[in-house]
Amino acid sequence: MGDCFNTPDDMRDYDASGAPADPSVDIVPCGQPHDGEAFAVFTVENGDGAFPGADKIRVMAEQKCGETVVAAYRGTDAALPQNLELYYYLPTERSWDDGDHEVTCFVGDPAGQRTGSIRTSGT
Repeated sequence: MGDCFNTPDDMRDYDASGAPADPSVDIVPCGQPHDGEAFAVFTVENGDGAFPGADKIRVMAEQKCGETVVAAYRGTDAALPQNLELYYYLPTERSWDDGDHEVTCFVGDPAGQRTGSIRTSGT
């Protein structure tokens, strides 16, 4: 959590419509131009251990990657700048079977890279 990163993929591929698995990212300091900033990670719990389905995971991500969590990470109740959007990386059935049960919540600017953290301290 709190890592800034670059990805070779288009950020718009990770919005509420879904996200590919096995994202490839390069961690960079937030002071350098970057595509996204991770602000939360959570594990998808499923009692029987079977893949719960993409739709169910997407609903969980929409709930757990919301504005309240972003505000807690940022340290302010102020809304995100209008140019930033919430995204998430989701496990797929294939990656789930390989042990990937985590969702990573992040923000990014669909128009391009940004510099600096969304945290109020800016680090």
